[in-house]
Amino acid sequence: MVFDLTFSVPQSPSVIIRTCAKDWLNANSLAAARQEALLSIRWLEPAEDWVKLNVDGSRNTDSGMISAGGVLRDHWKCWLRGFVTNKGVGSVMEAELWGLYEGLLLAWNAGFRKVLVESDSLHVVQLMHTASKQNHPCFSIIQSCKNLLLADWDCSITHVFREGNRLADGLAFMGQSMATGIVFFDNPPCEIVSIFEADFNGLPCLRQSSVHFSS
Repeated sequence: MVFDLTFSVPQSPSVIIRTCAKDWLNANSLAAARQEALLSIRWLEPAEDWVKLNVDGSRNTDSGMISAGGVLRDHWKCWLRGFVTNKGVGSVMEAELWGLYEGLLLAWNAGFRKVLVESDSLHVVQLMHTASKQNHPCFSIIQSCKNLLLADWDCSITHVFREGNRLADGLAFMGQSMATGIVFFDNPPCEIVSIFEADFNGLPCLRQSSVHFSS
């Protein structure tokens, strides 16, 4: 047995014990109230007569190189048109915005007039729904995107989880290995055929999410 000769009995040991017990119970209650859930997410095709545009951006943290990609599909889940672009050095926000701009321009020039746009960048979607600030570093391209969204067509943008935007994500990543410029695809490039087929067959992706339960 070891005795600590420097130990002194607390003035209110019962209070300390109750406080520690309360903290332990609170911690376990919070852990029980916050549980992890797996969400099954898949790409959803648009309604008949509509097309869906999925866009995404990518940035290499080492080189600072930004790229973007996007794809247009119909209610049959068929590939209509796609693109990959490399824009040189820039920010993540610029990559996402360039993806949106090039995608909207592609849809407009292809003659589609009922377009649903999906992006996994919540910030970009919010920027499209709020007033632009002229001192924003991306003000010019933000306005260009808004002007396209407000053109004479039915076009809206919504946020989706990355798991539901994986084809655009794959295209954006492809842009990291190409020279500055833009390339269009009438068919899925071989690098992302497996992702396209997974979406076409309705295969889901699992996303881990915290679920809070109120007491």
